[in-house]
Amino acid sequence: MKLLPDLFSQPGHVRTRLFRDLVLLVLLTVGVLALVSWLLIGELKRDLAMARISGAAELVRDEVRNLLVPVEQQLLILRDGLQADALSPADQAPLDVRVLPTLRHMPQISGIVFAEDTGQEYFLLRDTAGWQARTRAAGDEGQFNWTRFDRSGKALDSRSGTEAYDPRLRPWYRTAVESTEPDLVRWSGPYNFHSLQVPGITASLAWKSGDLTRVAGLDVPLDPVLEHIEGLSFERGGSGFLFRGDGALFIPKAHKRVADTGSSHFLAIHERLGGPLLVDAVAAWRDAGQPVLDLVRFQSGGDAWWGGFVPLSERTDAVLSLIHISEPTRPR
Repeated sequence: MKLLPDLFSQPGHVRTRLFRDLVLLVLLTVGVLALVSWLLIGELKRDLAMARISGAAELVRDEVRNLLVPVEQQLLILRDGLQADALSPADQAPLDVRVLPTLRHMPQISGIVFAEDTGQEYFLLRDTAGWQARTRAAGDEGQFNWTRFDRSGKALDSRSGTEAYDPRLRPWYRTAVESTEPDLVRWSGPYNFHSLQVPGITASLAWKSGDLTRVAGLDVPLDPVLEHIEGLSFERGGSGFLFRGDGALFIPKAHKRVADTGSSHFLAIHERLGGPLLVDAVAAWRDAGQPVLDLVRFQSGGDAWWGGFVPLSERTDAVLSLIHISEPTRPR
């Protein structure tokens, strides 16, 4: 007579199975909702980071463009004037008159250079007292004459001598002569200016004058560019810095460790300038294939960060600026 007890015990087993299945269904639903929420939160964070970085990148592009586009326009004007007056780098007096106003009225420019493939060069440099003009004779000997002017343009004194310097070997000259488009202004990669021993970039332009190749260039130091970027009003936690395409970080002159780097103003990424964040950002950018106008997520100091990368100029990929959002989220 065991059939009857077994028959009455079956509803309990059914209820147990139903309860178990219900619990599993609830757990599965909660898990799916948690996963969806995690994905949505992650996507929301990315969208927020993208919105912030895009806004900051646009701000940087506009600011840098306001600094660099007038330089390009002024260089085209200078080239046209040199051609119209048939001036060569040996014509110091008329060159002084022509190019001095550019230095007076464009503070982002530190120097103006005019050279040709004979090695002859004219260079006008802004200094603390006024101006300095330097001329180099044609040939490989490196014979130079320097003339100092006060702020009104009156000559103060002059000197001559030799220097281990050839304009035809400088980055701005090589960049210009390699261009195949006659009216295209080219920007050099960042390098240390020979005269000032500070880092900068040069807008240059080459053209033919008979059998000669001539090049004009305008020097733009990087320190003022970085000061403009650092002075921008990013959203809370945003900031920017500069580095070269090879990953070397630009060291502003105000950085307390700049004296430790000798004459170089660029620090290789393995030397870890100012803590690991900037280094980790550049390393992540390189590992991601050096993307432009796209986000890179990376870890630094136990936190997760978003970084966005934009070219400093449309015609050079050697200098880029990074805008990072320093409202990090703890890595999962």
